[in-house]
Amino acid sequence: MDKRQSIRNLICEAGVSSIELGSNETIGPPSFAVSTSEAQEFFDPNLQPSSTIEYESHGAQIELPVILTLAGEQVNNLVRGGTYRYCYTVYFLKSARTVRFSMLIKTTSGVELGGAESATVHQCSLAHVDSNTSYKVEFRFLCALNPGVYFMNAGVLGDVDGGVTYLHRLIDIAMFKVIPDMESMATGKVDFGCTPKIELQLSNAQHESWK
Repeated sequence: MDKRQSIRNLICEAGVSSIELGSNETIGPPSFAVSTSEAQEFFDPNLQPSSTIEYESHGAQIELPVILTLAGEQVNNLVRGGTYRYCYTVYFLKSARTVRFSMLIKTTSGVELGGAESATVHQCSLAHVDSNTSYKVEFRFLCALNPGVYFMNAGVLGDVDGGVTYLHRLIDIAMFKVIPDMESMATGKVDFGCTPKIELQLSNAQHESWK
């Protein structure tokens, strides 16, 4: 067994089964920390959300939400600093206008950390979508998060009766874990790349005593 596989097995043994989904509390032994240079993303089939909420459909259906590597491998244990693809498919049961797609990353306690939409103004939205068509949606994101467990949302918005609303929305539809990293000195949830610099400053009295 090579070193990477050995590390992966340790992470699996210590990981998600010890976490109570939908809460902030962790039970069981802590996860093993590894070096970023040795860490490798992987997929754990047991890492599934239990707090998913599905909003009523207004002519669209979100399906197959997955997190992929840039090479197309499905993963849900991610490496801090890596770039990933959050993908889902939207099937339109009815025609729709002014359509745009969205995603959101949040903590298990519901704090919204960030996300994106496929368009910010109506002029950049899909002006018209025919019924019985489907679209594959992909958002690339940088995993700038510290070790922990996180949820993903997915949504599709459109113009219904003159107002913009969700044609379909899924809360906590996917989840992922950021692998603990023993090299990281970051705190909190988001890694802002802060670099510490410590310098010893001598007082005037200390300077004088040394003369």
